[in-house]
Amino acid sequence: MPSENSADKNIPVKVNRPVGEIHSFLEDIKQRGLNCKYILDVGANITEWSNMAKVIFPEAVFYLIEPLVELQSYLDKFCVNSPGSKYFLSGAGSKEEFLELTVFDYLPGSNFVISPEEYDNPTYKRREVSL
Repeated sequence: MPSENSADKNIPVKVNRPVGEIHSFLEDIKQRGLNCKYILDVGANITEWSNMAKVIFPEAVFYLIEPLVELQSYLDKFCVNSPGSKYFLSGAGSKEEFLELTVFDYLPGSNFVISPEEYDNPTYKRREVSL
């Protein structure tokens, strides 16, 4: 329930909103006055999250970061349908550097966190990616 100090007492409260359900969360924060002009999607993958957020914030410009070149067609399509939006075929990190990306056949599982002990697995594809 909104507190007595709530700026807008007409904001509907979704008492049964599922915890952790991002679509409802974004709708709720928009109702409470958040108007996103720019949205950063790190690990954009096939743009599923950005497409969902675009429905809630249709005027927002999106910046998509995705290190997997295999997913570029999804990024292209999203940006064509979202004027002003851009994508970067890169990773994201706290500093500029190159890291080894482990690419799995199931692309959403690809990551930068495979331990050095696991690097020698012949089924892993590895490539250097800039952050």
